[in-house]
Order: sequence, then C-alpha cells, then structure tokens
Amino acid sequence: MGANIITGYTGTRHITPAMDAAVYRSTFGADSYILSDGNQLSASMPDINSFTILDGLVSMQGHQVQITQETLSVDTCANGYSRIDLVCLRFEHDNGSSVDSTSLVVIKGTEVQDPNTPSVPTHNTGDIDSGATIVDFPLYQLNLSGSTITITQLAEVVEGTIEGLTTLVLSVPAFSSLPQTVSDDRISAQHVVVNSVLGTPSAQTSDWTVTTSDGSLTIAGSISGSTALTLYLNMAK
Repeated sequence: MGANIITGYTGTRHITPAMDAAVYRSTFGADSYILSDGNQLSASMPDINSFTILDGLVSMQGHQVQITQETLSVDTCANGYSRIDLVCLRFEHDNGSSVDSTSLVVIKGTEVQDPNTPSVPTHNTGDIDSGATIVDFPLYQLNLSGSTITITQLAEVVEGTIEGLTTLVLSVPAFSSLPQTVSDDRISAQHVVVNSVLGTPSAQTSDWTVTTSDGSLTIAGSISGSTALTLYLNMAK
C-alpha cells in the first residue's frame, strides 16, 4: 500500500516503533535531545566515584525514553593523570529476540600522564531504524584530573517543537593558537553554538567566542597548550 495509516483503527495492531519514531522526529528533529519534562536529566557528583542523574525524557532519533533517577559508578583517576569519560544513554537491539532496551552507561576513557591531553573515548553511533544494534547518546562529559572532576553537559534540552532546526556537529583537529577558522559549506550565518567540548579544560585560558558566517566559523580567545574541539551548532531560532 502506498498510504499506511498510523493514527486510526484498522482492526489489527499496525503501529510499529519505526512509525512512532517517525512521528516524533517530525516534531523534535532527527537527532537526539533531552525534552522539557521532569528534572531534564540534571546531574551532579555527590562524591568522586558517583555520578547521579535525575529523571527526564529523551527523544533518541525519535524513540522516546523515560529516565528515572540513577547513580552510576565512576572509576578513580590516579594523581598526576587525566582522563575523559562519557555518560551516555545506550540503545540496544537484540536481533534474535527483536527486543529493544535502553540503559545509562559510563564509557571510560584512557588515562594519560600530565601534561598530556586525554582523548574523548569513542562511543557507538548509527541509525536505529536502519538496523544499528547499539547506539550511544552522549549526555555528559567528565573531565578527570587526579581527584578533580568537572562536568560538561553535551545534550541539548529542547522545549516544544523545533521544526526546521538544523543541528550540525563539527570536529576541529588539535590546534595551539587562536583565532582558528573552520571552513564547511554546511555552516550558515544563522548557526549558534549549542555546546562546546574541549579536549582539556586547561587549554582554555579565557572565554572563547565562536562566530559563524556562511561556509565558515571563527573561534577566538586565548589558549594554553593544544586541544581538539567538537562544536555543536544549531540554527538560530
């Protein structure tokens, strides 16, 4: 059939998870977002080995996930060493049973001795409705330096419909001086920076500014050492 009704009675169970997700993608966008429900996954670290995330609702590529408060374990980082961990919402699909499941996980990075710069650990990517069996949605980045931990929120919180919103993720290779200009024909003058993730916080010695123009963006500020950067940009609303 060329037209398949979703919201309507057909006499049989006909709504699939993929159909449902498509409806939510048309409302919130094709990427993954924290929605404005509950405590919106606010997070804190009550102690050096505990990461507590509060309740909230996530649209993960259109698939809705409800999260209740949970505390995750974080491994200690040795003094004189640095590490980056990612806190992610993980989607898993079992090909044998066709059962889907989600969980909160901490992806542990690799420790490096100071003053070396730790790398952000890799996470699972892919399109859920195209058959990816494990997909991670990064929620927070933990920068560990010995017994010191800083938390950076990576996921965007959206309220209501964001129809027409374009999200762009740009990876900037390691650099040691500013300003830096990044060229990409997907960048629009209307883009605004949603969040930025530094390879190491110590490299940022002042507030950085990111300005966009058609086809490029410019990062300005002061830097000490070298760092790579991932930028999350949205179209200005």
